[in-house]
Amino acid sequence: MFVTDVGVNTVNGDTLVKMQTLEAPKTALDIAIDNLCDFISKWGTIAAVLAFIVMTVSGIMNVGGFGSYFSGDILEIVQKIAQNFANALTIIVAAVPEGLPLIIKLVTKQNVSTMEKFNILAKNPGKIPELAYVNLICTDKTGTLTTGVMTPKTMVNGLCENIMNSKSVLNDLIMNNICLNNSAEFDSDGNITGGNSIDRAVLGMYSSTDTSGVKNRFTVKAKQPFSSENKYSAIMVDNGENVVTFYKGAPEKLIDGCTHFVHSDGYIDEFGETKKDALRSYIKGMTEKAMRCIVLTMSDSFKENDLPNNMSFLCVIGVVDPIRPEVPEAVRVAHNAGIQVIEITGDCLETAKAVATEAGIYRTGDLAVTNDEFEAMTDEKVREILPKLTVISRCSPNTKLRLINIAQNTGMSVGVGMSEGNAGMSVAMTGDGVNDSPALKKADVGFAMQAGSDVAKEAGDIILTDNNFASVVKGIELGRTFMHNIMMFLEFQLPINISLLIMSMLYPVISGGSPFLAAVQILIINIIMDSLNSLSFGGEPPKEEYMKEKPLRKGSGLFINGAMARILSTTAMFILIFGVIIFGFDNIFTTDVSAMTARFATLCIMAVFNGFLIRTDSINLFKGIGKNKLFIYIAIGIFVMTFLLCNVVGSFVQTTVLSLYQWGIVFGLPFCIVIDTLVARLIEKTMINKK
Repeated sequence: MFVTDVGVNTVNGDTLVKMQTLEAPKTALDIAIDNLCDFISKWGTIAAVLAFIVMTVSGIMNVGGFGSYFSGDILEIVQKIAQNFANALTIIVAAVPEGLPLIIKLVTKQNVSTMEKFNILAKNPGKIPELAYVNLICTDKTGTLTTGVMTPKTMVNGLCENIMNSKSVLNDLIMNNICLNNSAEFDSDGNITGGNSIDRAVLGMYSSTDTSGVKNRFTVKAKQPFSSENKYSAIMVDNGENVVTFYKGAPEKLIDGCTHFVHSDGYIDEFGETKKDALRSYIKGMTEKAMRCIVLTMSDSFKENDLPNNMSFLCVIGVVDPIRPEVPEAVRVAHNAGIQVIEITGDCLETAKAVATEAGIYRTGDLAVTNDEFEAMTDEKVREILPKLTVISRCSPNTKLRLINIAQNTGMSVGVGMSEGNAGMSVAMTGDGVNDSPALKKADVGFAMQAGSDVAKEAGDIILTDNNFASVVKGIELGRTFMHNIMMFLEFQLPINISLLIMSMLYPVISGGSPFLAAVQILIINIIMDSLNSLSFGGEPPKEEYMKEKPLRKGSGLFINGAMARILSTTAMFILIFGVIIFGFDNIFTTDVSAMTARFATLCIMAVFNGFLIRTDSINLFKGIGKNKLFIYIAIGIFVMTFLLCNVVGSFVQTTVLSLYQWGIVFGLPFCIVIDTLVARLIEKTMINKK
């Protein structure tokens, strides 16, 4: 043997280099959070500076001028500035949703546990939210779309007659061929081991007793193992009377060398081109039904690495790898969810299309190509066909990697999926082999198979313990649930933060320099309530409607499905209610401390009511609450905590006891948000029903 390549010039070396040099793309959630943090810190700082200026200027105007404001000793002056500065800092605190990191960690942990129940092992939990952005799944066929267990389904002779499970001289010759010319074998427990999937499948047609009986009757004289170059295997045997060579291999390799075929009774007849053409047509029909075909022949001669031209045809066996029963439904769900699915397989085009059609991946008008056709296309041509591409056959690992790179840099409307602008597609890739590892690492989410190589599992982000395509779709559903739960939290928290920002700037102007809320009250709202509600929204379960939405678009940020409009609308309602309390009930809350207590309590109550509106789109605000009992416990806890802070703790948090009438106002005004939203939903539902 000659060494032709070493190191990085070998296939394994090239794979290792790619594994070490390829960088996984930054997740869309990380990008969205970075953008949100930049936005909040920028405008929070601006608001704090403006508030400091407003409070200082208002204080100067209230005492009659600059000289009067700074007329005291140095300690008093420092105290005034420090008070304004502290109030300004609380605005920055109010602007930041401190519970966001907590809810991300919490929901991630919950999703990891949930995914394990569905045979999904999140090796890289940070990629769970990325599943919400996936709009292209590139999936293997064998073992992922199919069961991975090859099963003989059809056996036909030279006359295209089905001889499966029949008893004849021809079937005895076929049994001899399979039992002798096979790299698989029965172990001591009667289980079939070794060999490739085809060898194991056809050997499974017989028992270990049959195999032993055949092997005892023959003596092996010469043997040629199967190779991808020759596409056949051969064995020359002697039974004491005759020497015969059995061949087993690809139809296109063996049929041309056949001059005769064997009838069921053992009679050998001529095998002319007409019969061969009929057989080739029959085989094509078999491959179009997702069968892998293997031809058995025999001859009285043997020559290593060369086929005789006088073989006798025995039969062709159609072996099928059945579609997993849950796959068609999973593909349908994926399509309804706006996700394009591409089957990538090493099988021939006919078999690949047949499996894709049965799974629902390939439909009328879609495009199926071979690896050679794909490699011959320019990147621009691939981008052009990508919307209709659903099958790539005879696919190589380099094609997988190229497809990912092109898709990730293609902003377009793709198939049933979508990717707007120039953001590119978010690609999920499945793989199990060593050569799949670069593609798994480069993909936005790499799904490795538990039955695959250790290298592939190391490169993947998520491991499918059942190797099932349906688990990929379930993972996407959980990823979308993750993003919805985070969005619910932001819809809950941001109206609090924004309204606090605005009121903290406006109220000092209205009141002559007094803060809207005390610093300790703002800290309570942002730390305690923030954290508690991150727990309550983190427990929201998956909902079927999530898989009827389009995938999130890369670069779209965290505000999905009109969330920004809802946040602004809720913020406006919060500010309106604050205005009613300040201007409409100043004769009820007569002292500064009672008015501040009312504003503090009202904000807490409004937030809880808003939480009930956020968690469901139904008119029934308690719909599905039994699946997230923590939510109701936390809501009750906040009500109780608000009452205790106002009526018991008192001066420690700069609040005072409120009367029953005052509590009625504090609860009644926020409830207007609930009434307003429910009326709007009822009107919308009525209009939809009329249509």
